[in-house]
Amino acid sequence: MKYGYKNFSLEVLEYCDKKSVIDREQYYIDLLKPEYNLCPKAGSSMGRIPREDTRAKLRNVRLNRLFYNSNYKTFGEFFINIVEKRLDESRLKIIRLYKKFEKIKVLKASKVSFTTRMKILASTKTRQTVLVIDTYNGMTCEYPSARRAAEALNASNSTIMSKLKDENTRLYKGRYLIKK
Repeated sequence: MKYGYKNFSLEVLEYCDKKSVIDREQYYIDLLKPEYNLCPKAGSSMGRIPREDTRAKLRNVRLNRLFYNSNYKTFGEFFINIVEKRLDESRLKIIRLYKKFEKIKVLKASKVSFTTRMKILASTKTRQTVLVIDTYNGMTCEYPSARRAAEALNASNSTIMSKLKDENTRLYKGRYLIKK
């Protein structure tokens, strides 16, 4: 053991029924904030960062389980199939990124400069400045239009517009506050 058994003690804090064990564990985690507790949420391993060797063991167990539940005769065939699937997924992501890059190139190749386009947009009647506040770090970005805010957040224009019309008051992606 890393810290030695003699440096620890065991105490029963409370007796409870099986139905409330997780709730009571979470109560004591929140109350006592134990130094050696690996998981901040009771009954869940979320937030726990396993060591690399542990991750490798878990990966191997998962692959073996998937192999035995599959119809492949050899592990080699099974593994090649998994690698091919991941390669296909990566190719699709690359194609999507390439399409986005092409759109950016077209915008830059436009005869009217970006600055001029922003000035034209600023002078239109339908212009609506959009503020995007990142609640994680408190940064605020100002965009000249909902479309530009949508592009920056990788969202649809209609999503931004519904946020601006107060139809949807929740944070976008649980993080961004969008205001006029």
